[in-house]
Amino acid sequence: MFIMKHEIKRQWLPLVIFALALSFILAVVVLMYPSMAEDMGGLISLVDGLGVFTDALNLDISQLNSLIGFYGMEMESMVGIAGALYAAYLGISLLSKEESRHTAEFLLSHPIKRSRVYLEKAAALILMLTLFNLIIYVIALVTIIVSGQSVPLLGFSLLHVASLLVQLNIGLLCFGLSAFLKNESIGLGMGVALLLYFFSLFANIWQELAWLRFITPFQYAFASDILKAEQLDLSLIAIVFGTSLLVSAVGFVHYSRRDIAS
Repeated sequence: MFIMKHEIKRQWLPLVIFALALSFILAVVVLMYPSMAEDMGGLISLVDGLGVFTDALNLDISQLNSLIGFYGMEMESMVGIAGALYAAYLGISLLSKEESRHTAEFLLSHPIKRSRVYLEKAAALILMLTLFNLIIYVIALVTIIVSGQSVPLLGFSLLHVASLLVQLNIGLLCFGLSAFLKNESIGLGMGVALLLYFFSLFANIWQELAWLRFITPFQYAFASDILKAEQLDLSLIAIVFGTSLLVSAVGFVHYSRRDIAS
């Protein structure tokens, strides 16, 4: 398991720093809510006036009168997008960097099967994203408790689980794609994450594009839907996640057979 441990050791500091940065933003949201709640009517009127953007972002204005509703909206727009881009970066770079940085020859000269390299790096991706989200979850929850406020633990936890699943979905999709690349292609990873985000917006705005909801993981992470149902859409998660797992499996087969540039 030394490949997995090596990757986590290399990535843990930027991971913690980025997680702390997002945690700080969410902590500010929590601490500011009591003062903002006094003038929540103005914010609700502002959001209500967004028109089509309210539909695109699947916002439920009535939920903004509670901390969990306001927290969910902010988390969705900040951690949701930033976390997806981070997952795309990790997914697209963990494997392909060995060729682009010319370290593949050294790594693969050891008595290690390519399948092991692929699986250990995939495991590192999953563990790092889990740790990333766990840090954010704990700090946000502690901030809520220390501030003397409260949220329904189930809804709060489901919001964070959905965020983790989105990141795993995008991370594994990009990881599978990276098996076909000779360069890190960070831009490709960022592009995939942003394209899936816009697919989600399009699916909400245009009925003709509603089928896009079965392609993008952002569709099962809308705070308004999660808080209203108090559960995740497991069938949609299975469908969308299936695509990422399929791409990862195809990438596994291809990486095990392809010529690796040194």
